[in-house]
Amino acid sequence: MPKLVSFEQRKWSDIISDNKHWIDCWKLSKEAQNRLNEIKLYYDSLFSLRLTGTLRLFGYIENGVFYIVWYDPNHEICLSNKKHT
Repeated sequence: MPKLVSFEQRKWSDIISDNKHWIDCWKLSKEAQNRLNEIKLYYDSLFSLRLTGTLRLFGYIENGVFYIVWYDPNHEICLSNKKHT
């Protein structure tokens, strides 16, 4: 939670970096893609907000507000080829 609070005072342009970035929905796991269709969320990409080595929040940004779609504690929604992520 403290990490999320720390983002509140920052601009999105400052938050977006290598570890916090947009992910094309076609790169998400098949289960995640199916779930997006099921809940009728049609976006080309979602924002991945890295909170720890493996913990991610996925969502979309609208009018400067981040709407959380997934809490991904084990980095399973979008697998990475990098070590320790």
